Order: sequence, then structure tokens, then C-alpha cells
Amino acid sequence: MNPLYASEDWRSIDPFLRAELLLVIEDVKPGAFIAGDWGPFQRIIRESDLECTSRSSQYDIHLHACVAAPERLREFFRDKLQPLTNKTVADIHRIDGKFLGYPQCCVKEYSHQSMIRPFGAKKSDTKHPFRRELGAMIAEHGSYPAVFDYRPPAFTPCSAHCDDAIATLNTWKDALERNDPDAARALVEFNWEGEPEREAHKEYWDALTKERELQSTRQWFLGTYNAQFEAQLRKHKKLRAIS
Repeated sequence: MNPLYASEDWRSIDPFLRAELLLVIEDVKPGAFIAGDWGPFQRIIRESDLECTSRSSQYDIHLHACVAAPERLREFFRDKLQPLTNKTVADIHRIDGKFLGYPQCCVKEYSHQSMIRPFGAKKSDTKHPFRRELGAMIAEHGSYPAVFDYRPPAFTPCSAHCDDAIATLNTWKDALERNDPDAARALVEFNWEGEPEREAHKEYWDALTKERELQSTRQWFLGTYNAQFEAQLRKHKKLRAIS
């Protein structure tokens, strides 16, 4: 395992944000759009022989960056910026998809004009075959292939039966589980929050809800107890002062 993953800088980054960065470092994903910070994140980029181009202003608290090996980053911007006048939204989607390492069939599916969400439209206004198929799996079997829990936020396969997407996700899953199980778990739980995935993980969410309610009750009890204790202490001090 890369000793970088045991470093203080690495552990200081949120596990969810580490996941996609690790895939780029391990060279199983060409590039990524990642949120980070202005300190440890940039040091890790330098130590990994990667480059990042900031998409943030100097006044932003968090750094939003394009991250990749230098030659891939140059290729990405060359494809995206020249010539702008002849590019459609679908062209931009294809360039982004290539940079992010998505299978060609998946990029092609969501580059269709009918799949591009108009400005201001809700996500539900766009029909995604993948989510429809995933929902059907959950309705019939109560589950779906676990490999889909390793999708980065921007990746939607063209189909829940896409062999290329499954192969890509298995590669990413193996890299994450082998090098940083905490980052892998964070990505998995992120995907469990979505729909229809949430329906397949009701037990997890029910247990989490109960735990949060218990913590809230504990905090209320401790707050009430502390308030009562402080009131008694003030009363005791006042009586001592009088006597």
C-alpha cells in the first residue's frame, strides 16, 4: 500500500473526498473533479506527481479542482477549450466523460440531447434507464449488485446490466477496498442515500435514525442535568455566602 495513505495529510481529508482522489493516484481513473482544501490536499497532489487546476476563486473556503496526471490534464483542457464555438453541450459531456474515465457507452447514453437536463429542470424530469432498472431489481429481489455502491457522484451507468460499467466499478472497488477501506465505506454510504438505493438499505437507515434519536436524547438529558446541577451549585454558593 502506498505509504501516503497512512499519512496525517491523507487522513485529514474527508474519507468521501479521498475516494475519487485515490482512484486517480492509483491510475485506475484518468481524472476527477474534486473538492478539497488549500493545504493537505495540494501537498498530496504534489507528492503524487499529479496536477490540479483550481475551479475556485481565491476567496472560496474550499478548493474545487480538476485533478489528473499533467499530460491528461493538458489534453482535457485542450479538448474542452479549442474550439469552443463548434461545441455542443453533448460534446462537453463526452469530453468530461472521457476525462473522468467513464465507459464510452455510458458517456454516449447521457450525451443524447434527450438525456441532457434543460437549465432549471428537476432531476426527476430526466429519465435515467439505470435508475429505472435498479428500482426494478430492488422491487423484485430487494437488492441490487453491490458494485454499484462504488459509483463516484457524477457517474450514472447507461444500464444496470452494462458489462463495461460493472468492470470499471469492480476495478475502482478493488482499489478503494485495498488501499483505504474508510474511503470505500464513505462512498458506499453516500450511494445508499440515493433513490432507489435507499429502499434496499432500510435496516441500515432505520438503525442510523434510532442511533441519532438516542444521541439527541442523551444530549437533551445531559443538558438538562447540567442545568439542574449548575442551578443547585449557584443556590449552594448563595446560601454559604449568606451564612
